[in-house]
Amino acid sequence: MRNGNLRPLKALLILGAAVTGAGSGLPVHVGRVAYKTFDPPGSIGTYPTAIDQRVITGLYYDGNSVIHGFVRAADGTIAPFDPAGSVDTEPTSMNDPGAVAGHYWDALGVQHGFVRAPDGTITSIDPPRSASTEIRGINVKGWITGFYRRNKEVHGFVKDAHGRFTTFDPPGSIATLSWAIDKYGLVAGWYLDRSMRSHGFVRAADGTVTAFDPSGSIDTRPVSISRREVVTGFYQDANFVWHGFVRTANGTVTSFDPRGSIDTEPKGVHTNGEVTGCWEDDSLVWHGFLWKAAGAGREPESFDVPGSVGTFAVGVDGGQIAGSYEDSNATYHGFLRSQ
Repeated sequence: MRNGNLRPLKALLILGAAVTGAGSGLPVHVGRVAYKTFDPPGSIGTYPTAIDQRVITGLYYDGNSVIHGFVRAADGTIAPFDPAGSVDTEPTSMNDPGAVAGHYWDALGVQHGFVRAPDGTITSIDPPRSASTEIRGINVKGWITGFYRRNKEVHGFVKDAHGRFTTFDPPGSIATLSWAIDKYGLVAGWYLDRSMRSHGFVRAADGTVTAFDPSGSIDTRPVSISRREVVTGFYQDANFVWHGFVRTANGTVTSFDPRGSIDTEPKGVHTNGEVTGCWEDDSLVWHGFLWKAAGAGREPESFDVPGSVGTFAVGVDGGQIAGSYEDSNATYHGFLRSQ
């Protein structure tokens, strides 16, 4: 789980034409909460990765175990897509206008970044001299961030709306993994030091980098940032237990866990302060959570998609939560939770 948003997919590498389909079935209501499940046509495993303006992006496996990207519109229409030459397409993020960013592998096993415009046009993206590119975030201005491999080095990068690339590394980094970007160009991610410990960082648009770790952390991994510069992610303590955290714009870091959690993994944070993600109980079952008004003393609210044996929330959009769930046949489906 903690190397990315998706439990069964390959570990994080350090180193079209649209067909439409509707979601499956009618919404299932649990009190005031409605769950809508969905799968792209031909999917045998569906994994949303981001939600914005009620539009969801992610990836799915077809019957030949080939991985494709998809966009699910607010009306439930699903459009699969692949960059030209892709044999494995993995969207990771999207912005308000509806642009989707991610990465794909070509037939030679080389990883490239891409951005899919709202009209479906797809552009491949690689920083200069990159041997492998992974895009993790895109903001409302079209700036993107991620990391790339060159020789045995891994560097973070930002590409602005004019196409200019800026490579960066926090002081002491031997590998920089830039993971999310807000509308002001503030980047969040983590880096490895020479002892192979990971530390969180935020990088301002002017290039200033601030490293941070929650108290007691031996491994810190920020994964999402809101428009109000709130960063969320997870960290490992000295007992190798993973906890969630939020870091506010003033640098205050608050750790948290849903009640009963032995592994907490936040995945998304919204401008209104909501944080979502998933947590594992002592029976090794995963559940979703929503933490409203994060840091205000309230406990996270746990939830499960009806009929699921594992729920994995990845993004929140003002009360709308997207993610995947595992059914009793070990098949993964997408879900949208509305309240």
